[in-house]
Parts: sequence; C-alpha cells; structure tokens
Amino acid sequence: HVWNEAWMTRPDLPPGYGGWQAFDATPQETSEGHYKCGPASVHAIKNGHVYYGYDTKFIFAEVNADCISWVCPDDVPMYQVFQQEKGIGVKISTKAVGKDEREDITDHYKFSEGTEQERLAVEKAVSHGSRPHTYGERPDRADVEFSIQAPDEVIVGHDFTASVTLHNHSNEERNVSMFLTAHTMYYTGVPVTQFHKEKFVVTLQPNGQMTLHAQIEPAQYMEYLVDQGAIKLNLLGRVKENRRTFAGQTDFRFSVPRLNIHIPARETPTFPVGKEFVVELSFKNPLAVKLTNTEFHIEGPGIQKPKVISYRDVRPLEAARTLVTMKPVRSGKRKIIANFQSKQLHDVQGHLEIEVTEPEEVVESS
Repeated sequence: HVWNEAWMTRPDLPPGYGGWQAFDATPQETSEGHYKCGPASVHAIKNGHVYYGYDTKFIFAEVNADCISWVCPDDVPMYQVFQQEKGIGVKISTKAVGKDEREDITDHYKFSEGTEQERLAVEKAVSHGSRPHTYGERPDRADVEFSIQAPDEVIVGHDFTASVTLHNHSNEERNVSMFLTAHTMYYTGVPVTQFHKEKFVVTLQPNGQMTLHAQIEPAQYMEYLVDQGAIKLNLLGRVKENRRTFAGQTDFRFSVPRLNIHIPARETPTFPVGKEFVVELSFKNPLAVKLTNTEFHIEGPGIQKPKVISYRDVRPLEAARTLVTMKPVRSGKRKIIANFQSKQLHDVQGHLEIEVTEPEEVVESS
C-alpha cells in the first residue's frame, strides 16, 4: 500500500498532534460516502488515538492491526482461534532523500512490535472500534500450537515450499488433521483462484514437535497469477482429542528478474545534450514457457519520451536484448526507466541514472 504525508498544523486537534499527517491521494474505499482518506495525525496513529480525525482508524489498521482468525459455526456464536500480532506494518518505508534507497520509518507509525507501548496502542485503538471487546475474547492457550511459513523469496516460474510447524504442549499424544490451501491474490488481499489443496493427518508425540512441507510447482499456479504475483496460504486444522480448531494464513509475492540497462562502451564517457547514445536492455526469461506478446517500454525525463518497442517471442530460459538510441535534451542528473511486458510475465523493471552535461563546445580553426 502507498500513501502520502504532509506537514501541517492541526488547530482542530489538541496540542502535539500537528506535524506529519498521513493521507491517501488515491483511496480505494469510501469514507463517509466519498473517496477520501485523511489527513490523520501520525502521532495519533502511533499512539492508537483513533478517535481523532480524519480516517485515523483506517490508517491505524493499515500499519498496526492484528490478524485474527474466527470460526463461525451455524449453531453457536463465532469464536477466535488464532491471533497474529506481527504481520502488519513490518517495513514501513519511504524513498531516501537524494538517493535510490529505502528509508525505514516504521518507528514513526508504531512502537517496537511486541513492546508494552505497542500493545497498549493496539488495545486502545480496538476499544474504539466496531468490536471493542476483541481482546477480552482471546482463546485460552491451545495445547497444540502451529505456525505457517511462506518462502522468503521465490523467482516467478520456480517451485516453492510452504511449511507448517506443530508443537504439542500436552503430556499426551495428539492426532491432528489439517488442510493447507494456496490461492493467487490481488494486491488488496482478495483471493482469486485456489490452485493447491493438501490434507495432512499426523500424530504428535507428548511435548513433541513436527514440521510438514508442501511442494508446489509452477504448472499449478502460473496461469492464475494476477497483477503483482501475490500468493495467500491458508491453514485450517482440528485436534481430534479435544475438537479444538485452529486456523491461520500468510502471504508472499513472487519476485521477477531485473531488467538490465547497460550502455555499451563509447569513445566518450560523457552524455552531452544533443548527442545520441545507445542503451541496451536485457533480461533472461526465468520461465519454462515461451513469452508472447512481448514489449519493451522505455522513457527518461529530459532524455527520451515514452517509447514502446515490440519484440519477438522469447523462448524458455532465453535472454532477450534490444538496443535503443537516445538523445538528451536537458542537462543534469537524469534517470532512464524501462520495463518488459508479456502475456506470461509482467513488470520486469530496471533503471539507470546518468549525468547529462551541457553541449560540447565546437572550436573552429581559422
């Protein structure tokens, strides 16, 4: 998710709530019937003071919510089976000033995860939400606890492994049955297509531990991927002896190869205004399938207007390359931005910064 900040006074709020304010210039949901979000005091967000306007509850949930799983039986009220306290707002970032690096600003929006201050902020925020007694409904500690792990990084088109770890805290055997499912997912978190479902039935020894793995191949997920290549893993299980249910989920995104932007060796290392130079764009197809409907897109403010280059099909594991001639029109630090698109693989991106100099002087001999 992306949002904006602005520095302003807040005479409508108590002293101390001015300064940086969070707002969203492109909200995807309505607030009071209109597509708007903020401004919300960053100080109020950090401390869970969600009763101060505007849309502070919504932004707090984006950066410091707990993920709670509920079971909704037909015959009894719904009840909690799992709480994940550290899955939201892990790396809140902004672009560093003057350089292409990530600057971590997580501590602007929340206290360190798991500290007393952070927990108090969450509980204060929840007390002003639609279910103020959520934390009074916490389930007792289960004798079988679980965790579900997604891979740290997977290049799209490769196998990946999902893992589930079970801990039996009782002094007796526990028989557990579980279903692990995998869905493709929009960046908003909405699931699209289930492409994997696997059942596990295991016996845990007293005070024992077990880790289970599910191996998933590209043929199962490739045709169902959408926009940013996100995957959601869901786990639902039951302990036979006490009929205790547990559930949880996690997600991850596939990474794509980087588009290389390279300037071949030239007689002069500088880039003067008005003088052409050649740029090479290249990357290697990581998939075991042919890429079709392929295009390179390239642009560079002050160097090159947006340009689309139609390309041929790219065979599995083949390198794709094309050359582009560019001519700077303005001096200074300039950035070349390019990406590769195809029917099977999207958003292969790259960028390169160059220094454009003033036009070279022409010395005439008499």
